[in-house]
Amino acid sequence: MKMTTTTALAAAVLLAPVAFAENGYFESFENPTNGYTPWDGSGTGAAGGSAVSVLSSGTNGIDATDGTQYGLIGPAFTNGSGAFDHFGANGLVFGQGFSAGTDVYIDLTDAAIAAGTYGFDYSIGINGDDGNHAQDNIFHVGALSNGNGGFDLAINASHNTDFLLNAFKINNSPFGTSPETFTESGWYTFQVTFTPSATPDSVDILFEVLDDVGGTFFSATTLNQPAQYTLSDVGGDRYGWFTYVDTTNGLPVDATFVQAVPEPTSLALLGLGGLMVARRRRSR
Repeated sequence: MKMTTTTALAAAVLLAPVAFAENGYFESFENPTNGYTPWDGSGTGAAGGSAVSVLSSGTNGIDATDGTQYGLIGPAFTNGSGAFDHFGANGLVFGQGFSAGTDVYIDLTDAAIAAGTYGFDYSIGINGDDGNHAQDNIFHVGALSNGNGGFDLAINASHNTDFLLNAFKINNSPFGTSPETFTESGWYTFQVTFTPSATPDSVDILFEVLDDVGGTFFSATTLNQPAQYTLSDVGGDRYGWFTYVDTTNGLPVDATFVQAVPEPTSLALLGLGGLMVARRRRSR
């Protein structure tokens, strides 16, 4: 199952200049160019508590989404915090915005789901233009009681993590979104897109989970919290962070990226009106 990327963004580059955010970034588990495994399980401080291993495509019946290898986080964190990816370096430039995320394999056969203990939080951090942390933007995935004596695997989003499974957060997002239930095992792209808002001096935040053909499985939208940053002082990407991972089989990941949103002139040339980040799609 090899991932392919749409050519729209490449066409924009050829047709007109495009202002990119500072940290365009892509890493899978194919001899990383930045000199480290993308998801670092041995990092410093709190953000390195999960073991990260590299597996050959096809291991455990799972094909990599890019190349011949994928990563496996966990199966559980060991010091209160999970694996971490710096996206290459802290970004200071917002430009017209950016999208950041990674591919995650959801395994509905994992025994921790039936036990009601399966969970992970995935945060995409954003900087201020001074390089300091501004905000976490977090997907919550976890086992929820289905009311029939069993558990389903559900997802929602917020700005905070408890470093453990919190069913209340999954059921009660501050964005007003209801939890979505996974019904199929497979690769999903978890991504957050930040763009200038029609609301003065604000940033629109779009949480999305895409299925293996690029369809939207889950989405939530919100504004940034002005007390944390405004459009005037927002920066670029900061990190991706699995604040905790609690599974039986571990959490497969692959294809981590940061991608800038093209300038409006380039969007017009592409006939894409509004926000259209080149979607990353896979063949089945």
